[in-house]
Amino acid sequence: MGQRVDAVHDASLHRCWLARRLLIVAFLVAVAKGIQLFNRHCRRRFGHAFFTMRGFWLTAIAVNLIWWGLYFWAKAIQQHAPTSDGLILIALGLAATAWLLHENVRDTDLHHPFSSRCSFRWPYAASPFF
Repeated sequence: MGQRVDAVHDASLHRCWLARRLLIVAFLVAVAKGIQLFNRHCRRRFGHAFFTMRGFWLTAIAVNLIWWGLYFWAKAIQQHAPTSDGLILIALGLAATAWLLHENVRDTDLHHPFSSRCSFRWPYAASPFF
């Protein structure tokens, strides 16, 4: 009887694991399609594409600068050291973000760049949960 229970338990764990993976894949496909549709809409309306490789790398650099800045800032507080290194990294990350937003607002209107940048950054923030 114990072996049967273990086999049923293993099968249900496998189904949960598979369902979770399928849900993650479906979610990522939906996000990618949404990004494509938004980019096509903005290219048609403004002649400007938000999601370019340059924008991707600038966003990745900005997110990493801010994350490492927060890490070094928190470490410095724990070790009673100067926090300026972390604050400089945070400021550089925010400057990169501001520059990218400035370029996008300059080429479009005020609403579209903020919604595109938010949709571009959330996968970085959500990635530890996957």
